[in-house]
Amino acid sequence: ESADLNETVRTCLARFGSVKPAGVEVVLNLADDLHRVQLDRDQMLTALTNIIENAFSAMGQAGTLTVTTRNLDAGVELAIADSGSGIPERYLAKVFEPFFTLKPGGTGLGMCLTKRIIDDHHGTIGVTSKEGAGTVFAITLPAAPGHGTKPV
Repeated sequence: ESADLNETVRTCLARFGSVKPAGVEVVLNLADDLHRVQLDRDQMLTALTNIIENAFSAMGQAGTLTVTTRNLDAGVELAIADSGSGIPERYLAKVFEPFFTLKPGGTGLGMCLTKRIIDDHHGTIGVTSKEGAGTVFAITLPAAPGHGTKPV
């Protein structure tokens, strides 16, 4: 279905409610005129939840989670940045592999599933990180038919 990704982001964050660490500030930089995207809302909520849960875990009791959306010519970009502990460079290439985890008790399936969901939406997901400074997950999704400024 054609959907507003900003609305999906807000819904996802609202679901965390009191689970969000009290010392974590959430900053939203959402584009007002964001292109609509084709998405399975439940699947996208799962993907975003996985990323945000990991971000909260990496930040502990304090930090900043910044969620940014912007238009691309034929789609949109969603960036989720945290000020957490970061991912060591040697592990970055493994983030989306099944059973890879840096979290005690983690299954290592969350980010693998997240990548599959983004792939199923004909999008891309990438990660950049700096130890001690935080991590950014950047997702691109194609605009829904009739949206965007250039044909896909």
